[in-house]
Amino acid sequence: GDMLRNLARGLAGHSKWHNTRFRKARQDAVKLAVASKFAGMIRVAVGAGDEAGAADAVARAKKEGVTREVIERALETSRNRE
Repeated sequence: GDMLRNLARGLAGHSKWHNTRFRKARQDAVKLAVASKFAGMIRVAVGAGDEAGAADAVARAKKEGVTREVIERALETSRNRE
């Protein structure tokens, strides 16, 4: 009994989620930075009327794994500004 109680006390606070949370935060920060970079590139190209540049930016964003939702939102906001 005492051995199990001491073992349980020694492991307190070491949950899998606690470790996952910090790893996920780093990954999400990187994903956000990449998505923001490509969203900006798309907005600038569409705003300048550069269709080839916009298409290239969208293709590169897709290749980097930027979600369709982020790409569509960038296209929509740049079209609404015109």
